[in-house]
Amino acid sequence: MASENTSKLPGDVFRQLFENAADPIFILDTEGNFIEVNRAACDHTGYSREELLRMRPEHIDDAATREKIPERMAQIKAERLIAFEGVHVHRDGTPIPVEMRIRWVECGEKSYFLNICRNIAERRQREREYQAVVETATDGFWAVRANDARILEANAAYCKMIGYTRSELLSMHISDLEACESPEETRSHILKVMETGRDFFETKHRHKGGRLIEIEVSVTYSRRRGGTLFAFVRDISARKRAQALLYDSEEKFRRMYDNAPLGIAMAGEDQKFFSANPAFCKLFGYTVGELLGLTILDLTHPDYLDQTRQNMRILLDGAISTYSVEKKYLKKGGEAFWGRAIATEVWGSEPGKRYVMGMLEDITGRVEGEERRLAEMRGQKDLLVSGSMRAAIRSWPTRLTPPPEKFMQSPRFTACRPMRSRKRSTSPPCCNRLSAPCIARSSCRTSCPARSR
Repeated sequence: MASENTSKLPGDVFRQLFENAADPIFILDTEGNFIEVNRAACDHTGYSREELLRMRPEHIDDAATREKIPERMAQIKAERLIAFEGVHVHRDGTPIPVEMRIRWVECGEKSYFLNICRNIAERRQREREYQAVVETATDGFWAVRANDARILEANAAYCKMIGYTRSELLSMHISDLEACESPEETRSHILKVMETGRDFFETKHRHKGGRLIEIEVSVTYSRRRGGTLFAFVRDISARKRAQALLYDSEEKFRRMYDNAPLGIAMAGEDQKFFSANPAFCKLFGYTVGELLGLTILDLTHPDYLDQTRQNMRILLDGAISTYSVEKKYLKKGGEAFWGRAIATEVWGSEPGKRYVMGMLEDITGRVEGEERRLAEMRGQKDLLVSGSMRAAIRSWPTRLTPPPEKFMQSPRFTACRPMRSRKRSTSPPCCNRLSAPCIARSSCRTSCPARSR
């Protein structure tokens, strides 16, 4: 229906459409002479219509494009339609990058070349800017032809990453580098990307030296050049090694956590448990699921609730980062036991997120043993004061033994003799202060002058 409507258009309408087309249009005869051009072609080249009709393509092409004219004219006659990029030269000498689509058209007994051009200077500028970004990118970049996975482009970062030069890579296929997929799997993967338009995945590429490189690939499909895959590649080998070490460290911590002889539990800022090891569950007789709904205060003996609240408030306020305490706890059945706990503030990976990690040891046996020893010591003390002390007092001598004669003759004793020359007291012998047994004799309590003072 559309073709019928078009065929009924007046001839001058076709002329107006031709003249007002946005892209330059050149019509050539089989000898390669311009026989008609539109207004956009004149603006594009800077020549008038009359001037262009006296010219040929080689008059407006640059040297590189001019050399290929005979080859392309033969190709057009054979294939009927070709598209390629070239460079036109403006009248003032300015080079103009163009994309040309030339069709072989037969009208009755005559044939023509219909050349529709498009100025791609802005696109080329964007491509140069894009290329500069790609070349200076720290991540690797490559472009692969979709139909055969041939590498079309690679930046310096990818060359350094993979160990090949750019010229070596441009002679290879992506399956020559892929270490995780077979060529068939790579082809299936490419078809999937062509359907979805993009993909993000991890794989391994073979370095020129033989080692494998862990990479992260972000690929996008474009229909340009008959279908091209553009990919940015990041070497994640170091990250993978760090992840493996972290996993190993976490696994070791998990084994230590699960097999620790001490009870270990984690609680949030609301003091509710969210994790507990088997030893902690065994101490209280709860399962892990039962503990997750409880708080630290739910396990504390009533006598120590106020102390626990105060300690936790100080810890969570940031005044201290850890504390230890010995107190009573309650098991699931209500039985009390003594425990020594160490509570530590732990910062999470999220900013401002804090946890409390507690380690608990059952010290009931030690506390009970200390209480027994303390009771025994109290009994021994009472026995010593009540019995042994009285027996010891009765056995004391009534007066001191005089010093030896040798000591009496020594110069030290002689120097002190004036103090000893005082008149000896006439008090009864039992009143000598060094003869303390008199306090135990009832017969002396009334007659002893020392007692009456």
